Amino acid sequence: MGFKSIANFYIEGFKNMTWGKTLWALILLKIFILFAVLRVFFFKPVLAGKTEDQKTDFVGERLIEKAQREQTEESETFQLEGTNSQKESSDTEISNPKGQNKAIDLK
Repeated sequence: MGFKSIANFYIEGFKNMTWGKTLWALILLKIFILFAVLRVFFFKPVLAGKTEDQKTDFVGERLIEKAQREQTEESETFQLEGTNSQKESSDTEISNPKGQNKAIDLK
């Protein structure tokens, strides 16, 4: 079973399709729209027209900014988790005169 028989299998299958040809045409049209049309209007090439040094600086700055944002988000998450544990530790149990323990919020 070689490449020729596998290729023939797909070619014959494509020839015998009824709705399949129309669906493949729609799929190819969508792919064309996604990659050609949307790229032209929405995804402008950011690095176009820049020298290699400018491209290097631009990419380096973006990576540093991204790393700083991620570090800030991690520290904010850590601080939020820390405040939750502080909140939980501020609830203390005290004994009332009748000997029953109750949790009292000391906020």
